Amino acid sequence: MPALVDAFGTFAAEEITPGEIQQWLDSKADVWSPATRNRYLALLKLTYRLAEHDRKIKVNPARLVRAGKEDNERVRYLSDKEEIALRTVIAKSYNEHLPEFEIALMTGMRQCEHIRTVQELLGHESITMTMRYAHLSPQHAVQAVEKICKPSATRQNLDSQPVAHTVQ
Repeated sequence: MPALVDAFGTFAAEEITPGEIQQWLDSKADVWSPATRNRYLALLKLTYRLAEHDRKIKVNPARLVRAGKEDNERVRYLSDKEEIALRTVIAKSYNEHLPEFEIALMTGMRQCEHIRTVQELLGHESITMTMRYAHLSPQHAVQAVEKICKPSATRQNLDSQPVAHTVQ
C-alpha cells in the first residue's frame, strides 16, 4: 500500500485516470516482475471497488486497466521424497483423487491442461460444455492410470529419470 500512496496519495481518487495508472505500472517494469505489477493493480482495483461500494466515489478508473501477461512459468522436478510425501497424503486424505494424481504425475500435465485437451478432442467451443460432459468415474480414472502405468521397455527406462512438472 505504501507504493500506491507514494504514487497517488496527492490526487483525489476520482481525478486519477486509467492512463495514469497504466503509466505508473509501466514505470515499474524495470523494478517489478509482471506478477508484482499485477498484484499492485489488484490492490488498487480492490481499494476503488470498496470505495465505490461505500459510495465514496462514483468513478473507478482502475477497472479499465487490464492486468499484464505474466510469463513466470518454470519447470520443476519433484524429488522422490516429495513424490512419496504427496502420494501418502493423497492416499490417506483424498484417496478418490489418487488416480488423477497418477495421471498428472505420469503425463506432467496440470489440471487445466487435462480439461483443455479433452475440450480440444471433443471439439467443444467452450470449456463449460466440456465440463458438463467430462465426468470420469473413479473406475475410468483407475483404468487410465493402469494403461499409463503398464510396464514397457520405454516406461522402465523413464522410471529412472525425474518427471518434469510445469509450475505457474
